[in-house]
Amino acid sequence: MSCTLRCYQRRNRNFGGSIIRRIKLIVSYNGAHFCGWQMQPNIRSVEAVLRCALSKLPGDISHIQAAGRTDAGVHATGQVVAFNIANKSIPAEKFPHILNKWLPLDLQVIHSEEVAIQFNPRRDAIARLYCYRIRTQQALYPTIHNITIIRHQLNLTELNQLAQLFIGTHDFSAFASSKDMHLSKIRTIHSAYFVMQDGTLHFYIKGNAFLMNMVRRIVGTLIQPHQSFSEKYERITRALKYQHKEFTGATAIPNGLTLECVYYEKPMTPVKN
Repeated sequence: MSCTLRCYQRRNRNFGGSIIRRIKLIVSYNGAHFCGWQMQPNIRSVEAVLRCALSKLPGDISHIQAAGRTDAGVHATGQVVAFNIANKSIPAEKFPHILNKWLPLDLQVIHSEEVAIQFNPRRDAIARLYCYRIRTQQALYPTIHNITIIRHQLNLTELNQLAQLFIGTHDFSAFASSKDMHLSKIRTIHSAYFVMQDGTLHFYIKGNAFLMNMVRRIVGTLIQPHQSFSEKYERITRALKYQHKEFTGATAIPNGLTLECVYYEKPMTPVKN
C-alpha cells in the first residue's frame, strides 16, 4: 500500500456531527519497510500511511499527533497517536476494526479510546519503554526484522552491571545523533536491564524521553566487541561525565529496536456532559 502527501492532503468533508471528539490510538508497526515515522514526500512513512487511512473516516480529521518519532527501520508495538474527529456516531472502540481495513499488514491499530480534547500524546507522556533484541550466532543468518544478530558472545551479568550506569538523570549528549535538535540533552532513565527470553537477549530501557539514536548508541556501546568489562565501564563513565562521543561505541542498527509502551500519569478520559 502506497500513500503520498497528496493522499494525506485530501480532506473528507462528510461531517458525521458537529461534536469534536479526540481519539487515542495504540499503533503497532514493523519498521522494516518504512522510512521512519515522520512524513516525507514520495517516501513510505508510518505517518503518511496512517494519515491516508484516517482521511477515509467519515468526518473532518485534525490535530494528528504521535508520542514520538521512530527512525527508519525501528518498530513499535505501543506507539500512541491521537486525532480529532467531527463524528459522534463511531463508537470509540471501533476505530481499529475500521482503520485496519485500509491499512497494510505491517501497520495496524490495536486499540482505541476516546480521551480529553486537550490530550497530547507527546507532551503528556511521562515515560517511554524501548526494547532492543539481540541474538548471538556463530554464523550470520538472513536478517530477522525485529532482532539484531551478532557474532560475538555477551556476558549477561556484566551487561546488567554496565546498564546500571545509565540509570538516573544525565546529560546524554555523547549518545545523541549529531542531527538531534533538542536544546537540552539531559534525560532521566528509570530502568535499564538485560534479560534472556527464548534464546534472544532483550534490553529494556525506560526513561522520561529519549534523544535521536540515543537507545541505539547505548546498545552499541554496551555490546561493543573486543573490550573488557573494565574498559567499557570506564568509557561509559567518561561519556556521561564529559559528553564526548569518542568514549561511546557505534550506533546499533535499527532493526532490533521496538517502542514497546508510552506511559501517562492519569487517564485522559473525556468529560461527559
